[in-house]
Amino acid sequence: VGTAPGSPEASPQRPSWHDAPNTPRQQDPKALEILKTGIKALGGEEAILGRKTIYIKRKIVSHEYPEPREGTVTIWYKRPNKIRKEISYPPDPTRVEAFDGQHAWYDDGTGPTVKTQGTRSAAILDGLQELDLPASYLDAELTYFNISQEIPGKLAHVVKVRKNGYTRELMFDVSTNLLQVAAQYENPWGADDKMTRFDRYRPVEGVLVPYREERWRSNRMVNETEIIEIKFNAPIDDALFQATARP
Repeated sequence: VGTAPGSPEASPQRPSWHDAPNTPRQQDPKALEILKTGIKALGGEEAILGRKTIYIKRKIVSHEYPEPREGTVTIWYKRPNKIRKEISYPPDPTRVEAFDGQHAWYDDGTGPTVKTQGTRSAAILDGLQELDLPASYLDAELTYFNISQEIPGKLAHVVKVRKNGYTRELMFDVSTNLLQVAAQYENPWGADDKMTRFDRYRPVEGVLVPYREERWRSNRMVNETEIIEIKFNAPIDDALFQATARP
């Protein structure tokens, strides 16, 4: 089983807002039961965390421009903590954000720039938790909240999770146990209001994957994505995560 993204073992330098390692988490038994049932519905903890590499290419429609704009988002991930993300909105240059296992770097089209401060690196690692949802919260503080009717036409169990300074609500469909919504309302820097909706689950090599995602901020859709191509456990060369520029 692989190391969950964002865990102390996955980060070369634990930032101040991360949970202290080996500190027991308070976990409501009902919340833990719902979380484990949701993980099982997707294929199980071993299937989710056992993926050595993940490659996903998505079509994205952004609603943050005056008119909707279409592009692609491509992610390469190699455990325990290497990631490369490319965002392309032609004809603009492709933007790259990556973590090579030690340092974060980005390229806005003018050449790679390495970020030596740990804050950006830790934030990227924390963001990796989305690739292993909801199994990435097995070691989080868990509280069962209620049964919600916020999802149109569905009832959902609401589980509050807190990990590494982030507080989120996970909503699991009562009938299918699949994760439908992940809402974030606090991060290490203060209050937040973001939500991701998951839909169109399909099996991929033993794991159910939501092919459609919607990202919302302050009750407004920011973007929507649809998976074009996805692969697990395919070889990925470490050179893909390296920046060619020096700090």
